[in-house]
Formats: sequence, C-alpha cells, structure tokens
Amino acid sequence: MATLRIGPSALHSLARKYRLLAELARAGASQRRADASHELTLLSREFPGALLELERLGLSEIEARLGAVERALGSGRAEHWIAWMSTYHETMRAALTVRRRTPRAAALSRVRAEELARRVNVDLGAQCDAAFVLEVAARPPGRLGQWVMERVGGEMGVSPAALRRALFSG
Repeated sequence: MATLRIGPSALHSLARKYRLLAELARAGASQRRADASHELTLLSREFPGALLELERLGLSEIEARLGAVERALGSGRAEHWIAWMSTYHETMRAALTVRRRTPRAAALSRVRAEELARRVNVDLGAQCDAAFVLEVAARPPGRLGQWVMERVGGEMGVSPAALRRALFSG
C-alpha cells in the first residue's frame, strides 16, 4: 500500500486517540463509567468523529488502526487513511470552532472573517483563512460534516464517499 509522510506530532495524537478508543471499546457500552462523559466530550472536541469510530468500529479494527499508527511512528510513513484521518480531525475541529464563534443569523464581513481566522489559527494551530471561515459560516445547520468530507476529499484526491468509508467503516 502507498504511504504518505505525516508529522510525528499528528501521529502521536492519533496513537493516543486509538489507545483511548481501544480502552473504551474494551470496557463495553454497558460497563463504561458514568463519569466518562467528560472524557468523551474532551475526546470528541480534540478528535471530531472519534465517537463515531467508537460506535461503528469493533475493538479489532480500533486495535488494527492503533498498530498502523504505531508502525507509522516508527517509520515516518503512514498509510493514506492515517493522513486522511489527521486532516479530517484538523479540518472539522477548525470548522466546529468557527461555527461556535459565528453568530447564527449574522452575515460576516471579510474583516471579521479574517479576524476569526487568525484567532482559530492561534487557538488551534490550524491552517484557517477568511475564505474557510466564510464557507463554514455559509453552511446550513447539519451540513457541516458533508462539507468537511468534500473539502478533505478534494485535498487528498479521494471522493467524499470513499473518504467516509475509509474513516468510519470497519
């Protein structure tokens, strides 16, 4: 399988995510601690889509993903889906941050969009510009996920449907 270069920081983050998902999957839905909701909230903020992985992927797939990420840490080369997942998390995290900071009914000026993009860049270390902010603000409620899939798919040269299957199907 072809591989891509991805930074060690992103790989370490993904490995941490898959370790936590494996721990949660091992515990099983019926035995998860009641106090895990805070932990799940933090996980979903840092890795949007992680709870979908937990819901849709079995423990064996989660462990296989962890193994692939750990191998990539050793070699510096990652399978395509790893780079796609990292980009998906970064893009969705930035889009959700913009959405939370954008008034629902207000149209954004270019100046306000540039200011918000700078703040998102500083707060998240994301690559966000005014065009990104304006596109996110223009999305109707419930349509942000599809827009992110289209954007990431376009960046990575994969269809949104294939991207969704690779990231969230076991």
